[in-house]
Amino acid sequence: MKLLKITLLLLLLSLNIKADMTFFATKANPWNSLQKFEKFVYIVGLMDGAILGDMQIQGVDISTKLNAEQYVNRIDTFYADKRNMNIPVPYILKVISLEQSQVSQITIQKVIFDLREENNQI
Repeated sequence: MKLLKITLLLLLLSLNIKADMTFFATKANPWNSLQKFEKFVYIVGLMDGAILGDMQIQGVDISTKLNAEQYVNRIDTFYADKRNMNIPVPYILKVISLEQSQVSQITIQKVIFDLREENNQI
């Protein structure tokens, strides 16, 4: 029964965010319209999918040092910068993971710049 409730919740969430999605990921507008719990569920699903995959985004290992709530807060902070509005959530996990692995700020800023460039052309 619990699995059915979660499945139904995910289906409802997908209806809310469908309008502003790329073919693979949620961007800032639908993310910002979600409630905290919905964001939590989204991140848990994304991380579960990553576990079943190779735990990487564009060659960067996804950090498991943070819990879902910490990821939600970091994504909210990332989207507070309007220049990041078109970057899909999974790529933000890449940025957060780089920060967690203590990569230099110059490298992180270059990654963010590249993501902005790539996703502003879509």
